[in-house]
Amino acid sequence: MTNSGDNNTATGNNALLNNISGASNTATGVSALQSNTYGQINTAIGMSALQSNTTGFRNTAIGFEALLNNNDPTNQGATYNTATGSFALHSNTAGSSNTATGDAALNLNTNGNENTAVGWGALAGNTTGNYNTAIGGEAMAGGNNRNTGSNNTASGFRALYFNTTGSSNTANGNMALFSNTTGNSNTASGTGALELNTTGYLNTAYGASALFKNGNGVYNTATGISALYNNISGTQNTASGAKSFLTTPGATIQPPVPMRWTSTLRGLTTRPTALMLSIPTGAARVIRPLVSMLYRKAPETTTSAFELQLA
Repeated sequence: MTNSGDNNTATGNNALLNNISGASNTATGVSALQSNTYGQINTAIGMSALQSNTTGFRNTAIGFEALLNNNDPTNQGATYNTATGSFALHSNTAGSSNTATGDAALNLNTNGNENTAVGWGALAGNTTGNYNTAIGGEAMAGGNNRNTGSNNTASGFRALYFNTTGSSNTANGNMALFSNTTGNSNTASGTGALELNTTGYLNTAYGASALFKNGNGVYNTATGISALYNNISGTQNTASGAKSFLTTPGATIQPPVPMRWTSTLRGLTTRPTALMLSIPTGAARVIRPLVSMLYRKAPETTTSAFELQLA
C-alpha cells in the first residue's frame, strides 16, 4: 500500500498503518489511527485511539480507545469530535461535533450530534440524542437505559440520570430530575429538585427537594426548599416558600400531617407564611378568600387561639 499523505506523524506499533492519502494526522500509541486511509487533520493519542477511523477528519482522541469506532461508511459524518478520557466516545460511528471529557463520557454515542459531556460517565448512555449538555459525574448517564432525547441540559452529579426519550429538560443540581425517563420541558434547579419525576412534563421546581415526589404531575410550579415536596400526580399547582404546600384546584397531594376541615392555629407569634390545605375543586372559590383573610388579619403577636372553620 502506497502512502502519499503529507505531514503525518505516527509513533507506536501499527499507528497510521493503513494511511493512503490522509494528511496532517498525528497518531501516538499502539494502533492509534490504524485504519485511517483518507482522513485528515486527526489527532489520536493513546492505545487504539481513533483506531477504526478511515475518512473522518478533524477529530481529536486522547485516551485509551477514545473514539475507537469512529467511522462513517457514508463518509458524511464522524467529524469534528473531541474525546478526552479512556472510552470517551468509544462507540461513536457517524456522530459529529461532539465533545466528551471524562472517562466513558458519551461512551455509547453512535449517531448523536453536537453533544457535550464533561465528567466521568456523563451522557454515557446517549446513542442518537442531539444537542444535549451534561456536566457532572454520571449526569444523564442513563443507568441501563439508552438516551435518544435531545436538547437537554444536566448539571450536577447524576442529574437527569435515567433519561431515555425526554427532551428539552433542564436539571441543575445533584440528582435533579434523577428519575426522569420520558418527561419533557421540565426545569429543576436545586439538589433533588423533581428527583422522582418520571413522565411529568412542563413542571418547574426551584429549590432543594422542590416537587421531590412528583411522578407524573404536570404544569406545576414550586419555588422554595421542599415546596410541593409530596405532590405525586397533582396538576397546575403553584407553591412559593420553603415547605409550602398551598395547592390550587385539582391537586392530588400527600401532606406529611393529614389536614382536617377544621384547622386550629394556637400560640401564633408571627404572621403565618404558609398554610397546608387540600382544596377540592368545588370548594376552591369559597376557601381561597378565607385563606386570604387569615393572611391579612392574623395579628403580629398573639397567644390566644382562633379557628378557621372550613366547613
